[in-house]
Amino acid sequence: MGEFEVAARDRADQRLKAALVARDPNNREVGEGLLVSDAILGRMLGWCDDMAAALHFTGLAVASARTLMAFDPKNEEWADFFALYSQQMGGLLRQRGRPDMAAAADADAVRVLSALAAQDPGNASWQQDLAQSRLELVRLQVMRRDIGGAASAASATQAAVEKLLANSPSDRSLILLAAQADLMLGQIATARKDSSAAMQYCSRARDLILPAIRSGADPNFLAVYAEALLRLNQAVAAGPVVARLNAMGYRTPDFIAAVTRGRLAYPVNTAFSRRIGQIMGRR
Repeated sequence: MGEFEVAARDRADQRLKAALVARDPNNREVGEGLLVSDAILGRMLGWCDDMAAALHFTGLAVASARTLMAFDPKNEEWADFFALYSQQMGGLLRQRGRPDMAAAADADAVRVLSALAAQDPGNASWQQDLAQSRLELVRLQVMRRDIGGAASAASATQAAVEKLLANSPSDRSLILLAAQADLMLGQIATARKDSSAAMQYCSRARDLILPAIRSGADPNFLAVYAEALLRLNQAVAAGPVVARLNAMGYRTPDFIAAVTRGRLAYPVNTAFSRRIGQIMGRR
């Protein structure tokens, strides 16, 4: 299934569930389905750099999860949804240049997931979600130039992810998270002018993600691989991967910044943007 088919399916699914909620707003099961669809749509739009729409749908998901939590504070799945989508909101807000609002969303995510993880330390899913949220907080610390705090938090996050990965070495989501943690440590090392450490971290990210991208075309994996190559000054090798992501319409502000640093062209894919606009009902 191609990118447009997936986007059209996600939008159709969200519209259907929104209609069901409009008919039966007190149905918690239907409301849960809608909040997940809103978050999926928000994530997809964030990948396409449609940040206003991404924030809108992610905000709907967070608000719905907050409402469900108020209805049943003991429902762990709803709490996890709230935290995950708060983390997603934090990443969007950071890339939108709203660090204070991003910090509040990140804090919500880390607070709720820390409580869940402490409640059941053996729950690997919650531990992974917590590590993912802490890594987004690291990105915000780097943006705010708190390099010392970011370095400490990134190292702790990397250690937590490596422990999870040791127990599930073939888990693709953990491989991605581990590579993202290495990339952040490489970025932090660069900020500290430690080029040797930066190269080591980025090389590890590249080597970790390479087998995973051979078995699929997930843009998140391709973006990590391309950024690792660019940070290793391997722009020629990164070029085809960057072109592939451009064809897929992948344009997160984080990735655009990485490509710009690598001095590669990354023009707007106008045809892709037009198709996404049509799927979303815009002209």
